[in-house]
Parts: sequence; C-alpha cells; structure tokens
Amino acid sequence: MKKLILTLALILCGYAISNASILTKQSVELAVGSNPVSILENPSDGMIHIFCAGIDANNNNAFDEGEDEKPSWWTYNPAGSSVEPTMVKEFDNYFVSPFKPSIIIAEGEASFGIPFKSAKVGDNFTGEAKFEIYEAKTLNILSSEMLFESELLFKEYNKFHTISIIRKNGNDLLNITSNGTVYIDPIVLKGDIIDFVTFTDDDDNKFLAPVIFDGEKSTIVVFDISPESGVKKLFEQDLTHYFSGYTGTFGHLYSG
Repeated sequence: MKKLILTLALILCGYAISNASILTKQSVELAVGSNPVSILENPSDGMIHIFCAGIDANNNNAFDEGEDEKPSWWTYNPAGSSVEPTMVKEFDNYFVSPFKPSIIIAEGEASFGIPFKSAKVGDNFTGEAKFEIYEAKTLNILSSEMLFESELLFKEYNKFHTISIIRKNGNDLLNITSNGTVYIDPIVLKGDIIDFVTFTDDDDNKFLAPVIFDGEKSTIVVFDISPESGVKKLFEQDLTHYFSGYTGTFGHLYSG
C-alpha cells in the first residue's frame, strides 16, 4: 500500500513540475488577460502560448458588455527581444473547467485542441459545446466539433486510437475510437470529472488519471493510454482516505 501512495504522490508532483518547467530558465513578468489557466510551449518552435479564461460574470457562457471579459490567447517568444506578450485571439465562448488544451503533433508540427463549455441550467448541460483545433504555427483553425448537452474535456490522438473524456448529464464517459473509424464501447466513469492529468513513464508509456466525484467521495482512476494498449484501467483509489481535507483538485495536494 505504501508503494501505491508513493506512486500517486509522484504522479501529482510530476504534473506540477511539468506545467511549471517551461519558464524556469528566466524570471519574467507577463501582462496578459484575466485568469490565466494554461501555459504551453510549442515543441516545434519554442513559442510560449498562454490561455486566459477571461470573466463570465453571470456564468452564461456568452460575452456580455460590461463586467465580462472574453477568453483570450497570447503568445510570447522567450528568445525574442521583447518581453511583451502578444494577444493573438479572443473567443466569444468560455473554456471548460478544468481547462487543459490538447497538444497534437503531426509531421513535426503542433496544433492545439481547445475545449469550450456548454450552457447550463442548474447542473444540467442544455446547449452545444465546441472543440476547436488550431495550428500552432499559423494560429489558423483546422477543425471544429460540436457536442450537444455535454462537454469535451480532453482529446488524445495517437497512432492507433483517439481517446476523449466527455462530461455529460449523468456519469461521464471515456470514449475510444480505433483507427479513426471503429467506435469502441465507452468506459463509464461513475460520477463527475473534476480534474485530470496525463503523464508518461520512463519508457514513454502514456497514462490518463481523472479524479471523479460521485457525490460523496473523490476517486482517482489511472488508465494506460499507450498506442498499443488502447485504454486499459490500471487501478483506482479513494483520495479522501489518504489525503484529509482533499478539495478535489490536484493543486491542493502539491501546494504545500
């Protein structure tokens, strides 16, 4: 059991380090939009991409003049002469939460998959949610996918499968498509996904670990999503049993 606890700690600490490591070579202050929620490095050219959630004062998933601020996308060149970031795009719809854009590498070029949230009435999704893919180099939109009464939190492309996390009215789903055409029965995640992380081991095997809240407790479930294996559940663990006062997010565990 001690080995399992250590494994979970390493997963969560690795998540914190990997998301902070891209700016460790120098200390800079960047003036960007409200509520920065993601900082990514384009592995193709080293450019830093910063996504800001903006302000949706009445939580209606639409920009309203006055208190609202649109979500925005900024770029920063750490090798350039200017320390000022550049806003490259604003969005009319707001990002899902947790917001973790997908990085898609094809033929040496990177693209970003950006998930947007759905309108809600109470706790139920009532509208459509978008998932848009943008080319990182040109910032041009490559594709747009619509989901009805649900939200797409995550989409992973690999050699053999496309894997996505869908937040629904009811139990959330882990969907798998083989070779882009054959749909495999989804894995039902019993509850609501409140956070997730992806990580790799020393052999470059990739894993997905969502945290699921069932109304009473939070559970982490670890899946192997390596290309050859498709999706394979490795283990799950009740987090509240090991981390007293757990709030439901990874940040609580490694923030000290």
